[in-house]
Amino acid sequence: MRGLRIIVYLALIIFARNLIFCYELSSVLEKGWFLQDRNNDGFVDFVDCKIILPDNPSIELVRSASEIALRLSFESEGITPPIVFTEMELGKKFEFRNLILIGDSKIHRKFLEKMGKSYQCPENSGIIEIIDDNILSIRGSDDDSIFYSVKNFFSRFPYLWEIYGRKTGTTFQTVRKDIEKFFKEREVKFEKITFRRLVYENKDAIRKMEKIGKELEFYEADIGEVKILEIEVHFKDLKKLERGIALLKDLKENQKKGEGTKILNYPGISRLELNLLSSNKGEKINLERIGFPERMLSRRLSPELVKTKPKPKLKEMSFSNLFTKDGLIKEEEKGIEKLDSKIVLSSKDFSPSVAEIAFRLGVES
Repeated sequence: MRGLRIIVYLALIIFARNLIFCYELSSVLEKGWFLQDRNNDGFVDFVDCKIILPDNPSIELVRSASEIALRLSFESEGITPPIVFTEMELGKKFEFRNLILIGDSKIHRKFLEKMGKSYQCPENSGIIEIIDDNILSIRGSDDDSIFYSVKNFFSRFPYLWEIYGRKTGTTFQTVRKDIEKFFKEREVKFEKITFRRLVYENKDAIRKMEKIGKELEFYEADIGEVKILEIEVHFKDLKKLERGIALLKDLKENQKKGEGTKILNYPGISRLELNLLSSNKGEKINLERIGFPERMLSRRLSPELVKTKPKPKLKEMSFSNLFTKDGLIKEEEKGIEKLDSKIVLSSKDFSPSVAEIAFRLGVES
């Protein structure tokens, strides 16, 4: 009887945890959504995710799916393929939950329309957005911009842009703490913060000239940033909502005068869109970055100044050692393993199943 009570108690804990779990951009690669602990030992052991591509996807969309599959499996001790499906492969019994929708497909547009949103994106831009609770929408003005957005979000997470270390780099959690601090110091209580949408402007293959008294030429890697980070702040009642709106409007006006420029202002984020909500009412406050973007403050080294590493010795690979340190995996010092391989796609003949290879590789490194 006592054992039964323990089982019921643990089941209630797991059920309650699922109820309070918040589906947002900051939880995409955290335990609880796509990444799950099925045996409750504290470690991620299952990837519960399906990546949906349009029929006949472009090479950029396949690369995007591969980047996501690799990062998801990297965070888990176990995987259950397949993870990638095209629209035509979805059967009648397909469960539409925990999805990542990439590119322009009928099902993607259907979910967006259900939420009152459009697939259309600004020119040269990619969007990563939470829609319908547990569905992640990844869309763009073109497939190159989608890949640019995927590459930056999934390779940099939990950092929003520059990777300096959790104490100094801007992460989802540092932005959350800054918002909490802003309202707490002004004695305004709110219910929760949700990171809803990221917009990237595709500058991956552009060399941009920017003028600050004189012309400065930046390397391709230096010219990116997060264009928009949309955050929802939920309040319990209208009085607190109105107070929160007034405070952010005051901050916005003060920052124009050069005051409070260290508050909710980040070099790697061009604009914060703070959507303050309570019941069916709300207002959006846009905080434009004050000061220079990150690339102006921390120039990267010229490629000519970076020392090249000696070429590694060739390996004798076979199917028996493919996913070991004698194959596609490289063993670094102190037993740390990392990938020692690249997937090369033909521009004319490729398959979405390439992402399954990336999915398998990630779990081994």
